[in-house]
Parts: sequence; structure tokens; C-alpha cells
Amino acid sequence: MVENLELLTLVDLKAKLRMGTSTIYRRMDAGDIPQPLVFGRTVRWVKAEIDAYIESQPRRSGRPQEPAGSAKR
Repeated sequence: MVENLELLTLVDLKAKLRMGTSTIYRRMDAGDIPQPLVFGRTVRWVKAEIDAYIESQPRRSGRPQEPAGSAKR
């Protein structure tokens, strides 16, 4: 039995990922975003799986990256 399993609605997921519905489902179909749990007509995502997905994404900084091998002066 699973205790304290936190689930996210589509509204929660959209806010957390800052993505629209179509983008979320397109990325799910591509295997990028974890699949939801489906209970009849109710769809929920496991928060821990979504958090792991977010952590696995490359970080984007506001600064352009230096080309590999370039030295700062």
C-alpha cells in the first residue's frame, strides 16, 4: 500500500511545467513526460515522478555559454 502519494491534476501539471495541455500530451506521447495514472475518467500524475522529470532536465541560464575549450582572459 502506498502512503502519502501526492497526485497532480492537469491544472497543477500545467502550472508546474509552465506548458500547455497540447505540449504536455505531445511530450507524453514522445515518452519525455511520465505517464499519468488513470482512474476511470480521472487522470492524475505522481508528483514525485514529475519532480524527478524536472530535475533530469538540463538547466538553462540567462547567459550564453562559452564555446568549449575557450579560455577566459
